[in-house]
Amino acid sequence: MRSSSLTIRTNLLLTQLGPLDVMRAIGSSGFEDLLDSVRTLQLGKLRLRVLTLSKVIESKELANRDKDKAVLPVLRKTLELRRERL
Repeated sequence: MRSSSLTIRTNLLLTQLGPLDVMRAIGSSGFEDLLDSVRTLQLGKLRLRVLTLSKVIESKELANRDKDKAVLPVLRKTLELRRERL
């Protein structure tokens, strides 16, 4: 999968626990388009909407950037292990 015109709009936030990548859009998919691919997590008083791992993998495949390609094997293995546990 390759798209030279893919746009991933993010904000990188530096937190006490490490960097947090906040995605506002993937390609032509905006926030509302991605709601079917999110899980809501409760962290203390915060409710966070987080993309499913399979959607994160898909977005990294589409982006086709070196930094994304570098983490794909780990993400795919993690998804495989999660599915085996179910």
